[in-house]
Amino acid sequence: MLQKLKQLITCFIGLSMATALFASTQQETDKQHFINYMVRHYHVSRPMVTRAIEQAQYRASVLQKMRQPFESKPWYEYQKALISPTRVTQGVAFWKKNIDTLQFMFNQFHVPSKVIVGILGIETRYGMNQGSYKVINALVTLSFYYPARTKFFQTQLAEFILYCEKNHIKTDSVLGSYAGAIGQAQFMPTSISAYAVSAKKTGDIDLSHNVGDVIASVSNFLSKQGWRPDQAIATLARFKDTKALAYVKKHDAHKRLSLLAWEKLGVYPKVPLHMKDKAIKARLMAMPLKKGTEYWLTFYNFDVIKHYNPSNNYALAVVLLGTAIQDQLLKEGYIKT
Repeated sequence: MLQKLKQLITCFIGLSMATALFASTQQETDKQHFINYMVRHYHVSRPMVTRAIEQAQYRASVLQKMRQPFESKPWYEYQKALISPTRVTQGVAFWKKNIDTLQFMFNQFHVPSKVIVGILGIETRYGMNQGSYKVINALVTLSFYYPARTKFFQTQLAEFILYCEKNHIKTDSVLGSYAGAIGQAQFMPTSISAYAVSAKKTGDIDLSHNVGDVIASVSNFLSKQGWRPDQAIATLARFKDTKALAYVKKHDAHKRLSLLAWEKLGVYPKVPLHMKDKAIKARLMAMPLKKGTEYWLTFYNFDVIKHYNPSNNYALAVVLLGTAIQDQLLKEGYIKT
C-alpha cells in the first residue's frame, strides 16, 4: 500500500512538472510570436522589444488582483473605502487649485468638473497613488499568463512598447497599476494613444505630472465616448408602494425605459430632476447595503462613465464623490451652480 502511494505521488509530481514545462514552453513560444509581430507590423527594433519582453518579470500578485478586483466588493464596502471625508477634502483642494483649468476644459468638452474630479479622486487620489507596479511586468504577466484576456493585454503591451519607443522612455522605468494603467488618470496604453491630449496643444503629453494634460485627457475621453451635456447621470429612486417594488424586481429591473414608463410602473426619482423630457431613458440599478438595498435610476451618462471602468460600483462612486466635493464648494460659496 505504501509503495503504491509513493508511486502515485511520484507520478503526480512528474505529471505536474511536465505540465509546468509545457506551459513554460508555450509561453516562451507566444513571446517569440509577439516579438516577431511587433517587428513585422510596427517595425520596432528587434533588440529593443526582445529586451523589454525577456527582462520583464512575472508577478503572481498581478494575477491574484486581477482575479479578485476591488470593484467586486459589495457596494457598501466599496463606498465606505472610497468616499471618505479625507478624499472629499483632497478633492476640494484639487478643485480649488485647478479651478481655471477645470472651467476651461468644461467650456471645451462640456463634461462637468465634478465628474472629472470624481474620477481622479477614485483613480489615484489626485495623483498621490499612481501605482507601484512596473507596467512592463504587469502587462507581460497578463499577456502571457492570463489566458482569459490574452488578446486585450497583448494589445496593451504592444501600445505600451510603442509609447515608450516614441517618447524615448525605458520600458522598465514606468510605474502604474497591476493592470498596466498609467498616470494620474490611470489610462491604459491604448487610451493614451487614442484620447490623451495636451492642454496647451504643444504635442507633448504628460499624464503623470501635468495636471492640465490629465484634466484635458479625461475630458476628451468622456466626450469621445458620447457624453451628453446637461443630462442627469444617476439619482436615487423611490417606489409608489411595495407592489411597485415587487413588480419591478420581477419584471423590469434591467430594462432601459423612459422616465414616463418608470412612473407608470410606480418608480420615481427620489429628488425631482427638473427634466422636461420624460422620454429620456433610464435603467433601475440595485445596490446592496449592509442592511437592505438602495435603488438608483441611471441615465446614458452613467454608462459613459462605465467606459472608463465597467463596474457599477466604480461609476456610482465617481458620481457620489464628485457630487460631495461640489456640494462642499457650493456650501463654501467657492463656486456657483
